[in-house]
Amino acid sequence: MKIALLISVLLSTGAAGGATPSLADAQVLHLKEVDVDSNAVEITANIAIVDIGSTIHIGVTRDNALAKLGMAAGATELTATLVKNSKVLADALAQANKATEQLRIAMHLWTSNPTPETLKALQDATGKAADPAFNIVAAATSGSRFENVLDAALEAVPPEGISDPELFRLIADAAAAELVSLQADLRQSLQEEGVYFMLGAWIVGKDGNRSVHLDGFDDIKPSERYVLDRWSILLTPEQQSQLDAAGKAAHLFNSEGAGALVQRTGLPMILSAFNRAAQSLESTDKSAQNVATTVGGLSTAIQAELIQTATEMRQYRAFLEGLMRKYQAATPAPDSGATLLAGFNADLRESIVRARELVRRVSNLQVGLAALPGSLGPPLQELDKALRLTVTVLKADIDGLAEGVAALFSLARVNAELLEFSKEVKRHSVASLPSATVLDLNNTGRREPGDAVVFRFAVGRGESKPTVVETRQLTMYRVLPHFDTTVGLIFARVPDAVEGSSRFQAAPAYSVLLKWGSRTESYVNSIVTPGLGLNLSALDFNRDNTPEVGVALTLSLFRNILQAGGGYNVFRDQWYFFFGVGLPMPNIGGLPTNASSSLPDP
Repeated sequence: MKIALLISVLLSTGAAGGATPSLADAQVLHLKEVDVDSNAVEITANIAIVDIGSTIHIGVTRDNALAKLGMAAGATELTATLVKNSKVLADALAQANKATEQLRIAMHLWTSNPTPETLKALQDATGKAADPAFNIVAAATSGSRFENVLDAALEAVPPEGISDPELFRLIADAAAAELVSLQADLRQSLQEEGVYFMLGAWIVGKDGNRSVHLDGFDDIKPSERYVLDRWSILLTPEQQSQLDAAGKAAHLFNSEGAGALVQRTGLPMILSAFNRAAQSLESTDKSAQNVATTVGGLSTAIQAELIQTATEMRQYRAFLEGLMRKYQAATPAPDSGATLLAGFNADLRESIVRARELVRRVSNLQVGLAALPGSLGPPLQELDKALRLTVTVLKADIDGLAEGVAALFSLARVNAELLEFSKEVKRHSVASLPSATVLDLNNTGRREPGDAVVFRFAVGRGESKPTVVETRQLTMYRVLPHFDTTVGLIFARVPDAVEGSSRFQAAPAYSVLLKWGSRTESYVNSIVTPGLGLNLSALDFNRDNTPEVGVALTLSLFRNILQAGGGYNVFRDQWYFFFGVGLPMPNIGGLPTNASSSLPDP
């Protein structure tokens, strides 16, 4: 009865009761990025962008960890109730303490003849203080221990009553005492259930994933320190080789035309992929025929599938070998580049479509073979190994030619379900759970822009497998301003080109670009990648085979695929315009024309 009366009093003061926060939405991990320029950025999204050389500060909120336990990990009814009630009282107490302080300030300003503004301020402060008090009283359910505690506190109120601030303080004190009891009950319940908490971190990239060390949470050996130099202008050994290849490609373009450049520099990489696929198909074809003709105990359906798969492999291998002969033997005229590319596009499309169909057939065959008894012998095991290798080659070398671009347009979500906690990750009780740790990305080994660092927080009981209740993914890019070096071909407009000769001349070039990224827009880091800088090229406007130094200002876009600018031929005292076009694949002697540097600090 006293509590019902108290609720009526609180409602008369303007209390409406606040919405109870969703326990399932409570974040356990609070992440903050601190970059090498000492800029601090709070990270609230589950998927975000950070600089590749930053330090990540990770805070762990125990109350929210317990909330996740009660909501998502299949806790017992007792534990779930204790977690929920503790969370409600803790949040309400925090609000009550803040609101009571505001009410105290408003009452301090009260006078015997208050102004309308002073009166309104007191009314507003009283209403705000009543809201958390209402939530606390509502938590005193009928028959509960807290109801008895609150009733006893109200019994002690003198007959003449107490002021609103005193009433709010009485309610808060009762809630604080109940919270202490709830937390003691919860600790005992968690201990009886053997509840534990785990936090793991992984670096995920195109070459796979690896666990990384979080101080206080695991015994994983720290990775080798790897720091990308922001201000390097030096060419890597690979880029020096590319510069030499670019010089040869420029000579080919200037002397024999665009068709020869496409034929002798663009096609070798594609033909190499065709050759690897053909060799794998030949080996697997022989293995399939061997199993079909020598292994007993095979069903008619499996034998037919083996023979048909071997036949299609033979046919596809013949098709690829025909393409290799076609493009290796051709000697295009200087102006045949467009014609060559149009035909090549059709051939490439057919090779990809047929590769996908063959992969589908091989996958069906693998399902049938997997159901066969292992006693059929080594030939079957060898065939299974060969089929797996062929599928890998077809997907990587043929089908892979048509993929990769779509991934540039969004911040891809890592399949975190594939990340498993290693045995080195510790299992913490709620008492031993660290409240914070730090991950210096430079201490996580070699990283490339676009790789991600993934955090997973999990709970479990006893010897059971942990249940992941929160996952955070940070994709790493070079967000801070930095220098980027790139090597490739440029096409410079010759100011005084002789009639009948090309107005554009190819030249090997080397650019030092000032680049920057974005923490909010993925496409800026993965597609646009803007850069401004200096371009140095080896020109030969008078075609005397004596290099002439060209110095230019350049704008770079789209992962250094497109560059354009204006420059000055130092030796000939001439200004020129140029553009550079690179492709996001190896296309000069098997080396990328637009590769950029990622030199580690010495």
